[in-house]
Amino acid sequence: MLLSLPTRYGGLAIPIFQDIADREFEYSQYISSTLTQKIIDQDSNIDMAELYLIKSKKFECSSKRNSFYKLILENIRKEMNAEELRANDLAQLKGSSSWLTSIPLKEDNLLLNKR
Repeated sequence: MLLSLPTRYGGLAIPIFQDIADREFEYSQYISSTLTQKIIDQDSNIDMAELYLIKSKKFECSSKRNSFYKLILENIRKEMNAEELRANDLAQLKGSSSWLTSIPLKEDNLLLNKR
């Protein structure tokens, strides 16, 4: 379960789709409900208030997702020994997992190969 957490929580961001699919589907429906209604009504105009509503819904879902990850991490950390806790603390430090989220671009010499 630790590996499924985002890198900022010491995980590898490898999702377990079985565990997150229902929640992410609900988030998707919630965020896109305004646009879905626009499509049903065949209304191509969208005003700033609606855009703000969509943005606030995205932020709300992101906050819920982060709270969920923090709760999972707390439960996992309860079962860790001192060495594992220290390793997780180090993995959560700013910048320690940046290499896991970088895109290996050949033109920027960021290839991840054996050398």
